[in-house]
Amino acid sequence: MTIASLDTTPASDATVNHVNHAPRHPHARPVGSDSYIWIDGRGFPKTGNPKYLLPNDDIECQRLTTQHYILGRVIKSPYRAPITEALEKGIKVLNVGCGPGAWSKELAVRFPFSTFVATDIADVFNATGSPPNVTFIVADTFKLPFEDESFDYVFQRFHCLCFTEAAWPTIIRELMRVTKPGGTLELVEISCTIHDAGPVTTTYFEKLRMTMLMRGVNSNYAPLLGGTMTSEGLENVKHEQVKWNIGWGHPELGRLTTENTAATFGGLKPQMLLVLGLDEEEYDQTVREAIKELSGAYPSYWTIECFHGTKPDPDCDAPER
Repeated sequence: MTIASLDTTPASDATVNHVNHAPRHPHARPVGSDSYIWIDGRGFPKTGNPKYLLPNDDIECQRLTTQHYILGRVIKSPYRAPITEALEKGIKVLNVGCGPGAWSKELAVRFPFSTFVATDIADVFNATGSPPNVTFIVADTFKLPFEDESFDYVFQRFHCLCFTEAAWPTIIRELMRVTKPGGTLELVEISCTIHDAGPVTTTYFEKLRMTMLMRGVNSNYAPLLGGTMTSEGLENVKHEQVKWNIGWGHPELGRLTTENTAATFGGLKPQMLLVLGLDEEEYDQTVREAIKELSGAYPSYWTIECFHGTKPDPDCDAPER
């Protein structure tokens, strides 16, 4: 396992422009949409994952799109698996739980000879301007609508709030099922703990962790995924940790990460009001204090856990461990 951290060199103009110029959605989807339940002005799809606390409205899609471009700078690439040469030649790629689809759209532009399929349980895709080699499909990750051994590369990112701890082996088996022998499965996850945070932030995320545990979701399961991948039969599983600074380090990325975290607080508000036992003004004040802590007052950071492994190919010798 290797550990990396966000460097302090200036971000490229292209990266900053991607973040600042991502499509803006200042309002949630129109109230009255038959497919959404509305709580305090935020939209939750009726057919979405009941374990998931965050909404799936336009505001959240904007947050996820911005987060995608921040992560590309923090992790140095949209992916960590050694898959670039294969992508350049042309392979079939599945992006599971894609949200608005920024990951698939970016890679489809970079690798026009590869074919990308992106799935999510909710129809939140921003397909506008998508390259012709991307297809979006509404699908449940527990039962993907694909034949066995359909994809050369399967990618999933940031699902720590989506699945119970008991469900993770089932999820990995399903992702392996649709991966071709010799293909690559990559999981990029994050634990819902902010390290070296101030007292208000620490209390908030401890309450969030306990809330998820009551739903059967271990929001700090991410570091354990490598063992689960290996036990489910993936070979040559590699693990890398990346430190993601919040509000410090690189000025632009630190600021953008704080803003993105603030947007996460906003998305969690309808559910967390009940958990914290606060009224709306008290919640907003708590968030303001947490954001102040996350704006450089403490050297806070997330830890991103990156894993990738190979599905065994019975026609080839097993790779060295």
